[in-house]
Amino acid sequence: MADFPTYNDLFRTARDEMLARNTRIRRDIIDREGTDANAIAAAIAGVGDELSLQLANLCAGQFIDSARDTALRRLAFDRYGLSIKSASAAVGSVQFSTTAPAPVAFTIPAGTKIQAVDGKQYVTTVETTFDQGSVGPLSVAVRSVLAGVQQMARPGSLTNLVGTITNAPDDLAVTNALATSGGTDEEEIDAFRARVRAFWSTVQRGTRSAVLEAARATPGVVRASIFEKIDTYGRPAGRAEIIVADQFTDTLVSTASTAYDTQSQVLADLVYANLDDVRGLGAHITVTVGQVVLQSIRLALNFDAGFDVDTTSLAARSAVVTYVNGLLPGQTLTIDGIIDTLRNVAGLIVTGDEVASPTGSVIPDRRQVIRTSLALVSVISTSPTRAIQTNTNPDSV
Repeated sequence: MADFPTYNDLFRTARDEMLARNTRIRRDIIDREGTDANAIAAAIAGVGDELSLQLANLCAGQFIDSARDTALRRLAFDRYGLSIKSASAAVGSVQFSTTAPAPVAFTIPAGTKIQAVDGKQYVTTVETTFDQGSVGPLSVAVRSVLAGVQQMARPGSLTNLVGTITNAPDDLAVTNALATSGGTDEEEIDAFRARVRAFWSTVQRGTRSAVLEAARATPGVVRASIFEKIDTYGRPAGRAEIIVADQFTDTLVSTASTAYDTQSQVLADLVYANLDDVRGLGAHITVTVGQVVLQSIRLALNFDAGFDVDTTSLAARSAVVTYVNGLLPGQTLTIDGIIDTLRNVAGLIVTGDEVASPTGSVIPDRRQVIRTSLALVSVISTSPTRAIQTNTNPDSV
């Protein structure tokens, strides 16, 4: 028998009880459909089957892997204080312009409503002044009134100004040069389940997993990576960087867009604010929006005699990690940059041939961020060390 009895199990139980309590009823009468005895046993089994279903659902709702929909939401909030990520509004920017210079300066208030050709509505998020004598375009940040991926607007679709703006000329026009982004639907139940399951591993504050989970829990974030800053000997330096991506980062990775840069900064600010309760007190964390490109680096090093090879190798690897992880989004990783970094490491003989891989510059797209780690930076060979002459008197002992 299963954990909960089936209808057939309950019917057999009812039949056996009826036979035990009334010896004049035969088994075949109870089993024969259409008899009163069969109907009574079936009714008993049907009521029991409904109760079994309710009990099964109730028990399933007590466990993360078996809870569904409302039961999972209730379980997550009651036990862990976690809620499913709600849908997020789409964000972007619009450009106001006029055909003739504005006769007077006027203010575009925050909350000014703009409608797309398909009916989607957006509002400005900041108050901005259109200067006297200007024809624009004046870029203003906007967000959708409703949330969800369906609220994103195509380029050139936000063209209808709803209402009036005080002192604005009649020829004031508005449009969006680029598509909006950042709109996401409510978190999928399986993704929410995975976050709930990871609760105990992320409940501690100041840990790598806790900080990452806080970043991933920010509406609009679909991916997050963390890189810890290190000192000369590979030890934590009290700083870290989180690189996050929304669902458009990969698509727009090579696009030159000031508007998306603005939207990315908004997302980065939201993530940073979400880290307040999890990062260690005094620990600084920077947030960057981009696509992470992990780069392995192989070094062929020569060492001065008198220096510990292992310690110097670690210092060289740490220096390279610090250099690479300091590159900005879209910034090229150059061989000369690595060589210049190695020149500052005491105990190395730097000739310019220390980089075995990569063999040339690594050029990322505009929103790609090149990163590495100590595990990805290796020393592939050790050349003979150079003796350091400390006494120039051949007659001395």
